[in-house]
Amino acid sequence: MSNVLPFKRQSHSAGHGELHVWRSCADEWTVGHESASGGSWGVFERYPTREQAVARALELLPVYAPCRLGRIGEP
Repeated sequence: MSNVLPFKRQSHSAGHGELHVWRSCADEWTVGHESASGGSWGVFERYPTREQAVARALELLPVYAPCRLGRIGEP
């Protein structure tokens, strides 16, 4: 089950969703999906390292095609 957070803004990638990676806690990185409209987000998974989260986001791109890699948080 994923959490979906509604946001009222337009996505910069019209027609495509985006996968993002961000630091959610001091020792945790989150992979999430932003809808093409920018109206909702879903959190997929959390990882102990940024590298693991980015690798998983890249694996998910074909699964959620058409989808792009979006923002990746700084270490």
